[in-house]
Amino acid sequence: MRKKYYILYICAVLIVVVFSGGQVAANPPLFLYEDLGNLGGVPGYYAAGLREAGINDSGVVVGYSLTPSGKKHAFVKVPGKAMQDLGALAPSGSESHALAINNGGLVGGYYVDAGGTHACFWTPSGQSYLFKGLGGTNSQVTALNLSGYAVGVASVPSMQHAQIRFPDGTVKDLGFLPGDFQSFAKSINNSNVIVGRSLSTAQVGRACIWTPSGVNFTIAPLFDTTNSYGNAINNGGTAVGSRGVTSYTARAVLKPPGGTIQDLGNLGVTESVADDINDSEWVVGYSNNSGGIAAFLWTPTSGMLDLNKRVVNLPAGLKLVYAPAINSKGEIVAFSLNGICKLTPITDISNIMLLLLDN
Repeated sequence: MRKKYYILYICAVLIVVVFSGGQVAANPPLFLYEDLGNLGGVPGYYAAGLREAGINDSGVVVGYSLTPSGKKHAFVKVPGKAMQDLGALAPSGSESHALAINNGGLVGGYYVDAGGTHACFWTPSGQSYLFKGLGGTNSQVTALNLSGYAVGVASVPSMQHAQIRFPDGTVKDLGFLPGDFQSFAKSINNSNVIVGRSLSTAQVGRACIWTPSGVNFTIAPLFDTTNSYGNAINNGGTAVGSRGVTSYTARAVLKPPGGTIQDLGNLGVTESVADDINDSEWVVGYSNNSGGIAAFLWTPTSGMLDLNKRVVNLPAGLKLVYAPAINSKGEIVAFSLNGICKLTPITDISNIMLLLLDN
C-alpha cells in the first residue's frame, strides 16, 4: 500500500512538473531520502555527536560512524560511492569526528586520544585523503570556508577560546565578549565573518559575531540576549542559532546583517534550534513537536516545515530527528533513529523518475 501511495503521490507531482515548464513548485519543497550507510558498526545515531556532520555544494557528506569494533571514525561519503573511513588515517587507537567540508574537499574535525581532543584536517589527494593533525589540546575544527580559513576552539591553556586558522597555518585567538572568559567559533562565511558563543564565569552563554578588519577581528553580541547560540552564517551575512525564552527552552532565530532578530517558530512545542543556513536563507535544525524531536526546514516563503512530512520516499516507521547541515542546492544532511541520511530537493523530472524506478 505504501508503494502504491508513493506512485500516486509522484504522479501528482509529475502533473505539476508538466504544467510548470519542467520545474516542481518550490513552495513548499519536497525531498528524496537517501540512506548514507555506515562503516560496518551498529546502525543508529549516537548521543555523543549526533549533530556532527557537514555537506559541501557537490553533495559530499562528512560525519562519523561506528566501525565493527565499536570505534567512532570520521567518514566522507561522495555521491555514488561507498562511505569512506577517514578515521583509520588518524593516530592509531584514536577516535575521530569530521564536522565540516568545504567546496575544495578539505575536511575539518578532531580526533580523540588519552590526551583529549585535537583539531585536524583530511586533505583530498587523488582518490584518497591525507591526514594532518593541527596540534593543541581540547581543540576542534568546526567550520571551513571556500578559501580554506578554518575556525574552531582550543584550550588556552585551560580555558577554551575561539580560534581561526589562516590558510598559511597562522592561528589567531579570537577572544570573547567583555566580562567573559571562554568562547567557541561555530561557523565562518566566505567573507571571513564568524559566529559562535561567548561564556561568562558563571557559564552564561551569549551568541556573538566576529567581523574581520584585515587580520584582526572585532567581536560583538549577535542576538543581544543571554542563553543564546550563534550556530551558522551564510555568505550574505545572515546568521541563525537560538536564544532562550525561559530557563529551560530555546527558540530558533535568524538575524540578517543590520536587521532585526526573527523568531522562526516551532513545530508545535516551544523548543527549536537552528543549526545551519544556506545562501537562499533555507534554515535547518530541530524542534519539539507532540511526538518528540523532529528535524525541520524553514524557508522565507514556507515558514517552518516538519521534514518528516516533506520526504516523499521516507521508509515506513523512520523518523528524522535532526538536520545539522544544508548546502547551496538545498541538499540536507539529517539524522534518523537508524543513522545518517541525505535529503535531495525534487527539482526536475529526472530525480522523480529515479524514485519511481527505485520503488
